[in-house]
Amino acid sequence: MANATDEFAFFRTAMAYTNASIGVFGISSNIFALFVLIHSKLLKIPFVVYIVNIIVADVNSAFIYVYWSHQFMMNGGKVVLCNFLPYFIHLAYSVTNSSLMIFATERFLLLNFPLKFQAFKRNTVVSMMLLTWMFNSVIVIPEYFVRIHNYYHINI
Repeated sequence: MANATDEFAFFRTAMAYTNASIGVFGISSNIFALFVLIHSKLLKIPFVVYIVNIIVADVNSAFIYVYWSHQFMMNGGKVVLCNFLPYFIHLAYSVTNSSLMIFATERFLLLNFPLKFQAFKRNTVVSMMLLTWMFNSVIVIPEYFVRIHNYYHINI
């Protein structure tokens, strides 16, 4: 009968290769989209600022997938800085969700109150996206400590 670690070794290796391929595809496609947006001079449009912010968050999470997969494959299943990876993954997801929420709120106000509400200016959108990164980097900290607490069974 096979050892329990042998049974899951294939699964872990398959997951590492899957995460690496998703990360490489995510990095390449998002950098291509960013390249097209920058060289087409569309960054003056406020809508594109939302898209660039989401692209940056996606590239962040894709780099984490590639880093995790590389560390997993090279170190025999041990990932260096493993405790910090969930923080950055949740930060990227939180920033993406917040950006979409702000964009949806702006569109809602534009559609429902077309005479009263003006679309956000580019500088306003840029400052809101910077605030989104700062706000979410603080908001994600408690979840990071909860994950560490649950993983290591630390009594605080």
